[in-house]
Amino acid sequence: MIVNPTEEVAAEEYAKCAANEWYWMCNYVKIIDRRTDQVIPFQPWKHLFDVWKQYRNHRRIVILKARQVGMSWFWAAMALHRGIFKSYSNTILLSINQPKAIDLRKKSYDIWTHLPDWMRIPSGKDNQEILDFPSMDSQIKSLPAKPDSVRGESAGLIVLD
Repeated sequence: MIVNPTEEVAAEEYAKCAANEWYWMCNYVKIIDRRTDQVIPFQPWKHLFDVWKQYRNHRRIVILKARQVGMSWFWAAMALHRGIFKSYSNTILLSINQPKAIDLRKKSYDIWTHLPDWMRIPSGKDNQEILDFPSMDSQIKSLPAKPDSVRGESAGLIVLD
């Protein structure tokens, strides 16, 4: 991780991160280990890399997953990547109920708070349901997975956790 880069190095690194989510996750994303409450680097496990490759190559993917395999953190990072690197991005995070959806959005927020200062663009609205980035006109929205939750919404990424 580059902490205090020159402007030129920061621009190069920013471009690398914008172009490749996996590079960004492996080099800059930190997550919170809920068992120890410690901030730790994102764990680039092979199964997560395989999911990332599927995401890059297919419009829709469905994953049958176990718990505690890093998948929620992975998708929270993917949502944040879109929010801070892709203009006009709307990402929707769905979960079984609103509190669980809020927990997923909070993971994106936790990742954002631990990015290096030079990479952390300002957030605008930050409440339990929405995290937005006005300079990119992008947002991450958490909703319960109910039949009408996404009616009228359009999104570049929808995650059902």
